[in-house]
Amino acid sequence: MFLKPKEGEPAVEDEEKLCLAAVVLTEGILLTPYGKEKIPLPRLQHASDFEMYTAQPWGKEAFSVLSNSILRMDEKTWAKEKYDLRGFGLALTIWVLSAVPAFGAAYGVKDKEFQSEYPLILKWKSTTTPEFFKIVNLVNDVSEVSFCLFTEFFKWF
Repeated sequence: MFLKPKEGEPAVEDEEKLCLAAVVLTEGILLTPYGKEKIPLPRLQHASDFEMYTAQPWGKEAFSVLSNSILRMDEKTWAKEKYDLRGFGLALTIWVLSAVPAFGAAYGVKDKEFQSEYPLILKWKSTTTPEFFKIVNLVNDVSEVSFCLFTEFFKWF
């Protein structure tokens, strides 16, 4: 939200607002898990050219950040029962809902009108975020995974 400029201050131009919104979307949603992390100055300066900034492959960058954070997980990560995913975590959530029917039934509401297999995100009207121990309990009960979707997702790692 932009505050009204104080007397004598220039108003923030609509183009500058658009650039800042693009940076917040990219940095706060696609590339970091926490919205309170500082945005590096070079990325802010890079966004001053809106056309060039929006032409960047942020989806690939977010996927790379996400896959690297997953690859760094090990036994110690799971033993802590706490982990951080960086990158566009919603992509992983949507894939899990689609690949593991029990997860989809427990944590998502399917759009019954959507008939295609892809894009996966259009298959879901809404999702919920479960607690860690509930995921562990559900994993113990799961016996079916769509290996086609599993292979599609992890072939990039």
